[in-house]
Amino acid sequence: MRAVPLAIVPLLMLLLLTMVKAASAADSLETALMPGPVIAGHAKLEADCAQCHVKFNKNAQDGQCLGCHKPVAADFKQKTGFHGRLPAQPCRACHLEHRGRDADMVKFDQAGFDHKQTDFLLRGAHQSPPLRCQQCHQSEHAFREAPNRCEGCHRADDHHKAALGSDCQRCHAEDKWPNGKFDHSQTRFALDGKHLTAKCESCHKAGASPALPQTCVACHRTDDAHKGKFGDDCASCHQASDWKKTRFDHGAVSGFALTGKHASASCKSCHTGAITDPLPNTCVSCHKSDDVHQGKLGTQCQSCHRADAWKGLPFDHSKTDFALTGAHSKASCKQCHASQLFADTQTACASCHQKNDVHKGRFGSQCQSCHDSSNWKPRGFDHGKLTGYALLGKHQPLRCEQCHSKTLTEPKLDRRCVSCHQQTDPHKGKLGANCDSCHSESSWQQTRFNHQLTGFPLLGQHLALSCKKCHSDALFKGTSTQCSSCHGKTDKHKGALGSRCEQCHNARDWRLADFNHDKQTRFALTGKHRQLACEQCHVRAGQPASSCGSCHQSDDRHDGRFGSDCGRCHRSENWQQVIKTSANEKVSLEHLKDEDIVMWIMNRKLAASN
Repeated sequence: MRAVPLAIVPLLMLLLLTMVKAASAADSLETALMPGPVIAGHAKLEADCAQCHVKFNKNAQDGQCLGCHKPVAADFKQKTGFHGRLPAQPCRACHLEHRGRDADMVKFDQAGFDHKQTDFLLRGAHQSPPLRCQQCHQSEHAFREAPNRCEGCHRADDHHKAALGSDCQRCHAEDKWPNGKFDHSQTRFALDGKHLTAKCESCHKAGASPALPQTCVACHRTDDAHKGKFGDDCASCHQASDWKKTRFDHGAVSGFALTGKHASASCKSCHTGAITDPLPNTCVSCHKSDDVHQGKLGTQCQSCHRADAWKGLPFDHSKTDFALTGAHSKASCKQCHASQLFADTQTACASCHQKNDVHKGRFGSQCQSCHDSSNWKPRGFDHGKLTGYALLGKHQPLRCEQCHSKTLTEPKLDRRCVSCHQQTDPHKGKLGANCDSCHSESSWQQTRFNHQLTGFPLLGQHLALSCKKCHSDALFKGTSTQCSSCHGKTDKHKGALGSRCEQCHNARDWRLADFNHDKQTRFALTGKHRQLACEQCHVRAGQPASSCGSCHQSDDRHDGRFGSDCGRCHRSENWQQVIKTSANEKVSLEHLKDEDIVMWIMNRKLAASN
C-alpha cells in the first residue's frame, strides 16, 4: 500500500471534519423539522428518525412499524386478529405520532367498534347489553392480550370456586350465564325472541319477588322511545323476536301506506308529537330540507322519485327541451348535470364537450352541423353544396384540420392546389400553379398530360415510355430534344455522324434508316461508294470532305503528283479503269508543276499504247 504524502494529510483531515459536521447538521435539521414529540413509548427512538422513517419514501414507513410490532405483523400475515382482518391501509391511518408524550396515538372508536373483526365473537351476554371495553381489556395491557376463555375474566365470579374445572360452557352459555340449564318455558312467561338472550338478573333483581309483572312497560318503560305517547300496549306494534319490526298496519289505520324507505323509517322520524297528531302526506312536508334541487323542480317529487328507490329511477327526458338520443340516452345524469338543480344545464354541445373538441373551438360551437349524438364521427355535412368545393378522390377521407388549420371560416381557403401542396410540389413551381391540368384528386400519380401539345410530340416507340425515362427529375422543363441527349450512349456511330440522328432514323424503329445521301448532301454516292458503310467515310464527327484525296490519299500511287481531283482520270465504279481522253481533248494542267505535266503525258502515252 502506498503511503499518503504528508502534504495532503491536512486536506484529508479537513475533508473528514467537514463530512462529520455535515452529517451532524443533517441530523439536527431532521430534529428541527420534527412536527412534535413522540409518545412516551417511542421516546427512546426519538433521536434516531431512521428507526421509523425511510428518507424520501413515505410508503416504506409501514415496514418500519411492523419491524418493531411483530405480533401485529404476524396478524397481517395470517389474516387473524383485529389487524389481520382490516382492509389494507397505512398504519398512520389509525395511529398518529408526534403529538406529545401523553398523546393517545390510537384512533379507536370504542363505542362503534365491531367485535366481529377480532378472534373473539361477542355473543349472548357479551353482546347485549354491551360490555364496556375496560371490563375485559385492562389499561396496562394491549387489547390483543385480553383472555378469550371464561375463567380469564370470570374467575372471581365462579360460585363453584373452580371445583368444576374451567370448562364453564358445559353448563353455561353466553346468553344465560346463571342457571344455564333452566327452562323458562315452564313458567307463565315463556322466553322468546330477544328475551331468550337476556340475563336473569336483568329481570330478576336481587331481593325482588319472583312473581314479576308480564307487561312490556313494566320492564321497558325507561326504554320507551315514544316516551309514553303511543300508550302502554307495546305488543300492538312490537314483538319480542325483533323490536324494530312492527306489525302495525299503517296504511289501513292512517291511510298512508308505508312503502319503500318509509317502511324502515322509525316512527319518531315522522311522529314528533303524539301518535294522534295529524301529519301532512306530501313529500316536501318532510323532505324540504333534503331537496337537492332547492325547489327549482317544483314540489311534485313523485313525478321522478319513488319511496322504494329515491335514486336511479328512469326519468322521461323527452318531456324536456332536450330529448336524449343516440349516445346521450346511455349517459348518466351527472355526466351532463354538474349540480342537482338540473334546470341550469345548457343544451349547446360545446357546454359539455368543449374539452373533447378536437377542433379546439376553431370550428365554432354549432357541432350539430357536422355531428349528431348517434355517432360523433362527421356525417351528413355536404361539403360540395355548403362550400362550393366538393371533396373528391383523396380529399374525401381527409380530416377537417388538414385543410382548415385555423377557424372553419377564417381565413377563406385558396382552392388552388398549390395553396396546400406547394411544399410537396416536385416541380418546384416550374410548371405553374394549374396542377389540375395534369393531375386529379383520385390519384396524384396518374396524369392526363398531353405531350403532343408540346414542342416534342411523342411518336413511335416514345409513346410507350414512362416520363422518368427521359425526364431525370420532376421539373420536366429544360430536357433536351436532341436524340443524342438520351441515346448518346447507345449510338453505334460513336458520334461520328453528328447529333442529328433524325436525318437517318425515326422513333418508329431505330433500325429503319432512310437517309438519301445523293439528295441530302453535296456528295452523291456512285459506284463502289454505294456499297460502303457510313463509318468507312465518317470516321469522326463533322462533315467529311467530298474530294477523293480526303479518303484515298493513302491509296494514291501517284503520291499526290496529279493533284487531289482523282475523278479526272478515275471513276468510282472501278478504280483501276482510267478514263481515255480523245486527241483533241483539252486538259487543264495549270495546277501541275512542269515535272508533273511531263509525268502525266508519259503516263497517258503509256496508257494509250497498252
